[in-house]
Amino acid sequence: MLRVQVVWTGLGAGEGYTRFHFSGTGSVFATAASVKVATFLDDIAENLHVNTEATVSSEVLDINAATGEVDDVHIVTPANVPGLAAGNPVSNSDQALIRLRTGSFRGARRILGRINIPGISDNLTVGGELQPLLRTRLKAAADTLMGGSGDPSWGVYSPPRSEPLFQGGILADVLETEIWNEFAVLRSRRS
Repeated sequence: MLRVQVVWTGLGAGEGYTRFHFSGTGSVFATAASVKVATFLDDIAENLHVNTEATVSSEVLDINAATGEVDDVHIVTPANVPGLAAGNPVSNSDQALIRLRTGSFRGARRILGRINIPGISDNLTVGGELQPLLRTRLKAAADTLMGGSGDPSWGVYSPPRSEPLFQGGILADVLETEIWNEFAVLRSRRS
């Protein structure tokens, strides 16, 4: 399994991180996964405030899904994607939410995932919700990432569990995406 990390900057409160998981191993798949994430970011750049920048890391981790251990690190060409939308950025704690649905289950529960997208411009919101145009754009970009041809395929990683019995980790393919109409609000557990 491969993990591609995106570093978000220009958010006014330090860096933010998003991790994407893909099937496959090796440098060829690592490069392909990195390119898929960069394409996804290019597809949503028109929705991100001009002060926001997303950088696809130059390191792609090759992880044993069953154990969660890193087997290798592949060096790829990093991609920097600046935001293109004017207006004001929404609060750092308010982020667009892409829900990820899989067809895999673990202990009678469906494996689900989520991707938070920070740095949205307020020009694309109305009454504290995402405009339909923004939701359509995010959905199209996520569906392209999900349905892109060939390997590696985008997935949701459910890490290994030790309680009550050991269960190895699972990478489940993303089968469906949904864009939530409200912002996902991120709050520190310490506040």
